[in-house]
Order: sequence, then structure tokens, then C-alpha cells
Amino acid sequence: SIDVYTQILSSNYYSPELYYNLGICHYNKKDLGRAVLNFKRALKYDPSMVNAQVNIETIKSEQVNSIYEVEPFFMGKIWTDLSNAMPSVIWAIVSILLLLGLTYLIYLFLFKIDAYRVNNLKTGIALVFLLLIVSFLAANKRTNTLTTDKHAIILQETKRYAGPDEKSVVEEDLIPEGTEVIILEELSGWYKVSLPDLDHVWMTAEMFERI
Repeated sequence: SIDVYTQILSSNYYSPELYYNLGICHYNKKDLGRAVLNFKRALKYDPSMVNAQVNIETIKSEQVNSIYEVEPFFMGKIWTDLSNAMPSVIWAIVSILLLLGLTYLIYLFLFKIDAYRVNNLKTGIALVFLLLIVSFLAANKRTNTLTTDKHAIILQETKRYAGPDEKSVVEEDLIPEGTEVIILEELSGWYKVSLPDLDHVWMTAEMFERI
């Protein structure tokens, strides 16, 4: 099944269900790193896929050396959930409709409105303008989520390196497979990444795969 799904992906056909099924195949083979990688890819295209998130949490709970994850700022999580509520295309359509509505309200304000309704129209213009800004920013964030390649998954349990060389290994717990990292910079084939606990370490490209 893995070969079949991989062949389909190589033909540039992508879907959340395809990544999810591939993740299940890797999970059944105890390849936890690639299982998490494909569950994350499924969530990247469909953030509402609850089963993929549940499977990721299940894998984390099974790891004895999982890294403590620093929870995101409350408002940041709300903003992320809001931007993921709809595809970027829908957010773009909402933005266009709000822009048309704002244009119409401004037209009424300038040319058609009665004097006693000016205050109500001002409030409407301000509200629609605020919604327009929110929808535009949400569309931009959702698009960035789909196009960014800074997030990656550790494929196999690996050591921590304090610098971009083999001699800088740190005598601490290993980084478990399936850990999500954020790529910060690259230097001579080594990559500086941020771990879920916000610690910064170095690793080589074969240790991870981008989501």
C-alpha cells in the first residue's frame, strides 16, 4: 500500500485522505517518524481532520522520551484556529465580498445617505473594514501555512548537536522520531532547528523531512 500511495503522490496528486492513509500504513509498520509526517501533511491541507491529530497525540503518548511542548500563546492559538477554519480560497472570496460591501457603504456615505443616518453608516463602514482586514490576514496566513517549508519531522531518533559538526554532540536525551521542528538556518549542510521545548539544536538533512 505504501508503494501505491507513494506512486500516486509522485504524479502530483495530493489530498488529505491520501496522506492520512499513508500515515496509517507507516504507523502499522512502526515507522513513527513517517507516520507523523504524513498525518501532519494531511492536517496541512485539512486542519479539521480530527483523526490525524488524534493519531499524532497517540504516538506522542507512546514515546517514553517525548519532548515537552511549550504551548502557543492563547491569542496566537485562537488566530491559528480562525485562519484554519476555511481554505484560503474561501477567505479570499470573503475578502472580495467585504471589499464590495465596503465600497457600497462608502458610496452611500458620500452621495446617498440622509444626514440623520450618518452615524449608523460610519459604524457599518468601520465594522466592515475591520472584518475585511481580518479576512485578508486570515487568507494570507492560511496561504503561508500551505506554502511554507520551515516545518519538518524527525524521521529517526537522533542526537542533539550544539553546533554544526559531529563533535558538538550534547549528552542529553535523544530527540524522538516524529518530533516536529522549525528550521531556522542552514550552514554547510547542517540545519539549526527549534524543538517543541524551544531549545535550539543542529542536525543534518537526512535526520528530518519537511512537511
